[in-house]
Amino acid sequence: MSALVKLNLSSRKANYLKLDIPPWVEITNTKSALGIQVGKGVKVVSQSGEKSGEEILDGIIAANKRVSIEIGVLRPQKFQAMIECNPLLHKYGTVGHARIVEPGDEVDLAIYLKTDKQLDLSTIDWFLRIYMID
Repeated sequence: MSALVKLNLSSRKANYLKLDIPPWVEITNTKSALGIQVGKGVKVVSQSGEKSGEEILDGIIAANKRVSIEIGVLRPQKFQAMIECNPLLHKYGTVGHARIVEPGDEVDLAIYLKTDKQLDLSTIDWFLRIYMID
């Protein structure tokens, strides 16, 4: 029977998740302490139009744009990592991201978003939640 691993201890975050995230990205525990939550400080990069490849600094993503919300790198060690993105992002367009990552694999921790309407990222409290499955 599988269960979620509590990630509220810093040693578990460091030894099990092997997250490589810049220090300015906000990381907190979920309310249940069964996961971690990635909030403010993420890097948003345009993937379409004449500004493709440029960072979006004002936090406003126009309608009909493709962007990547780049967070870092995840290298889970002992257990599978399960990743969930904030459901609010689905209200603004099509969302893609890694879902389950096997131990020993390495994935870019990023959200790929194609907006249908304008999005102000300051209205988003958190972007990803990461859980570990035992």
